Order: sequence, then structure tokens, then C-alpha cells
Amino acid sequence: MNYVSVSGYGWSGSSAYVSLLKEFGGFFSIDKEFRLIKDPFGLLDLESSLVDNWEFIRHDVAIRDYLWFCQILSRNSSLFSAYGSSYNNLLSIDFVKESNDYIDRLTNFSYIGDSVVHRYRLNPMQYFYRRISSKVGLYNNTGTMKVSRPTEKMFVHETRKYLNNIFKNYKIQYNAKCIVLDQAIPVSNIMKSSRYFSSIKTIVVDRDPRDIYVSLVKRRKLLGFELHNKDSVDKYIDWHKILRENAKDNLTNKDVLYVNFEDLVLDYSSTISKVKKFIGEKESNHIYPGKYFDNNKAANNVGLWKNYHNQSVMDKIYEALKDDCIKCEY
Repeated sequence: MNYVSVSGYGWSGSSAYVSLLKEFGGFFSIDKEFRLIKDPFGLLDLESSLVDNWEFIRHDVAIRDYLWFCQILSRNSSLFSAYGSSYNNLLSIDFVKESNDYIDRLTNFSYIGDSVVHRYRLNPMQYFYRRISSKVGLYNNTGTMKVSRPTEKMFVHETRKYLNNIFKNYKIQYNAKCIVLDQAIPVSNIMKSSRYFSSIKTIVVDRDPRDIYVSLVKRRKLLGFELHNKDSVDKYIDWHKILRENAKDNLTNKDVLYVNFEDLVLDYSSTISKVKKFIGEKESNHIYPGKYFDNNKAANNVGLWKNYHNQSVMDKIYEALKDDCIKCEY
């Protein structure tokens, strides 16, 4: 199964390239960020505990956290419900069952046991009840614990199988030859995350840092909440740099393409050619041009910084991040 991940740095324009890829025949997207790998409690954290930093209690906690995370991703979200990502509906699978089967394949054996770490997250009333109940024989602190110590090779093999199983029904339903995933591969850890797929290409999307600043302020997302209340430009500049510290580590990797959001607006033809070459598609397979990516709409998000109320902030960003702004002068 073939995959393309479109990844970015937060409000850097990755969704524009997801929309573009959907215009190619056989390319389909679940239209939701796929955060199973990079989020806390996700696959990278699971591998860290089961393979890289194994300890005889740590891995059991990591498994519990991962399956808890999968419960969240599986459920639907509505106005009056807890947060969810609707993986069951989007992927036409029982996501929790697939995740439990995956963990079972990684597990050496289970046993009935107990550890103090399982009480770390109890609130005072829960902990008090457990202690009293245990003393009078009404509650037993023991439960099922797992022992899992796979090799890196086994972990990667089973994770590839797991991810293919997750998308199997989706692929059949849409007759997809390539599945486009938004944010599946973290920009800061491309090589390690890419091992989880048998075949994946990653498009990394960046954007003029001044426009990212304006978008963050407008949406009040990530650092934007603080930026909205006070122009913390120095903090923003540091934030921008930290996120991109190893951004160019994969410049020579044939399976990684670096682009800018503005490229699609300012140089559409050559950018399309670059993307087509990267994903190995001919012009004839770009069968829905303009259906999902609206160039005119995207143009409204280019050069936002010019109308920002405090141009001294924009000037300071330019001076500090000039290399990232030069190609975006319009």
C-alpha cells in the first residue's frame, strides 16, 4: 500500500497540498489529521518504551496509555460528547479491536500483578477508597499486566502490518492506489516515523513566518493566544527556529520534498510539475484540477503580514528570519 504524508509546522499550509493531491486519480485522503504516530501516547512513544527505553514496568504503562489513546481516536465527537477523531467511521473498521490485536502480537505474555505506578493518576478520593477497600479485603489492587519486549525489527514489522490493516477497508472502499495523510509524519522525526510504512513519501510544507505569525494571532492557536494579547515577537522567533532545528536533515532524501505554501499560488505550474515528479504521476492523472485546491482562495492567505497592524513586529521577524522570507517577497 502506498502513502503520502503532508506535514508542516502549524498553520504552514499543509492542507493546501493535501487538497492538491486529492485531484490525482486514485489519491484519497481521510480529511482529518492522522496523529496516531506523533502525538503523545502514540506510536513513537510506544516504541520508545517497548524498544528504546525498556523497563519492566514502564512498557506496561505505555501499552495502557496507547490503548487509552486509541479509544479517544476511535470515538465520534459531537457538541455534547468528549473529544474523538471518528476513526471507526472514517476508516470503516473497529479501530480499538485492530489496536488490541496489534498489542497482542507485540506481547510476550500477560500476568496478574500490581505496581505502585498504576496509582499515580488516582485522585485523592480514588486513592483513599482503594487503600481502605484493600485493607478490609473489598478491593484487590492487582490487574492484568503485559510483558512486551519486541526487537526494533519486530516492532516495525508489526506496526506496518497494523497500519495496513487500519487502512485496508478504506483502500477497498475507494479503490485507492495511494492514501494521503495529513500530519502523519512529524517533520522533526521523518526517518524514524517513515519506517512504520512499507512505502511512504513525505511533503514538508513551510510558509512565510510573517504570515504564520498573523494566522496564529487571528486563530489564537498554539502560540497565537499569547501573541494575540501581546506581540511576543522574540518568543515567536525562538519558537519558529526551534521547530525547524533539523528541518533540512532530509534534503538529500529522495522520499522527502520541501515546498512552500506560497509556491502553489505564485508559481503553480512549476510547483505542480515538481509534485507530480515526486509522487511519480503523469499529467494525464491530474484529472480533477481545481476541484479541491482553489488557487484564488489560497491567494487570500498570501501576504497577510502586509496588513498587520504592527509593522515593526513584521520587520523584526524579517530581520531574524530573513532566509525564510526572501522567497516569499511579493
